[in-house]
Amino acid sequence: MINSNNIDVAIIIVNYNTPYLIIDCVNSIYRETKSITFDICVVDNCSTDNSIKIISQKFPEIKLIALKENLGFSAANNIASNQTHSKYILFLNSDTIFINDCLQGFVSYYESKSKDGIGIIGAKLLNKGLETDVSYGNFPSLWYEFLTLGFHKVLPCIIEKIKPAVVDNYLISKKVDYIIGADMFMSRDIFEKVGGFDNDFFLYYEETYLCYIVWKSGYTVEYVPDISLIHIGGASNKTMKHRNAWLFQQLLTSKFIYFHKVGDFKLPFIILLLEVLKDFIRNFPGKEKTSLKLILEAYKAYRLKMK
Repeated sequence: MINSNNIDVAIIIVNYNTPYLIIDCVNSIYRETKSITFDICVVDNCSTDNSIKIISQKFPEIKLIALKENLGFSAANNIASNQTHSKYILFLNSDTIFINDCLQGFVSYYESKSKDGIGIIGAKLLNKGLETDVSYGNFPSLWYEFLTLGFHKVLPCIIEKIKPAVVDNYLISKKVDYIIGADMFMSRDIFEKVGGFDNDFFLYYEETYLCYIVWKSGYTVEYVPDISLIHIGGASNKTMKHRNAWLFQQLLTSKFIYFHKVGDFKLPFIILLLEVLKDFIRNFPGKEKTSLKLILEAYKAYRLKMK
């Protein structure tokens, strides 16, 4: 790693209570990267464990930003990007492992497409068993939300074409709606031009909306299966108490925000009605509707955020 303003790539990793995953991730970057110059910046989202001490002792050479409160994924990445200097940025999850000099792959592919309006690229993500995992997706749509009321059981072909999360073994690079946020590679110029991540998203949908803005700005988003990363998935979430309820509420809040930003104020209300109906169907007959309160709280949080 070269500590210079002329480095090729700034690798930005957001941490929340995952210091040992950070260690594995950073070690893999050092091990696999052969010729690309890079800096690593870890931004800690006010972890409640000994993350700061563990990471700083293990890697005193990397830039470590310790936030005094948990600002969410979007804000943390934006803060880190403002404190790094590089031609390119790789936004990387802490639960990823580099293989096969993938940083060289990112840079080479991006530069080969620089004249074609490339915006963001993402690798093929592999699970711990080295099987292809969710790496990209289709933009969320009202049509998809409607079909998941139960119609997907009789219209599986339609669902397959429009589902937000996609797993496939496609071998050729292709344009996609959005890249999963575990790895997002782009030029600093374009990241700054589109305004970075939207801080209204605390968790979930932030990468989807960034890709939406990149497409709207005239650039492309591409899935590059020739580049591979291991992605463990959900690591930070496993450290939180009452994880399922909190994550469900965060997911819905971000969903409401997303549909508000890409549509208008009517869309989130329609999504709310669909979510309430889904909750009724899931719990019918006679079961306690445990998620209804969370749905309404998420909608309230969205309304407060958008004021």
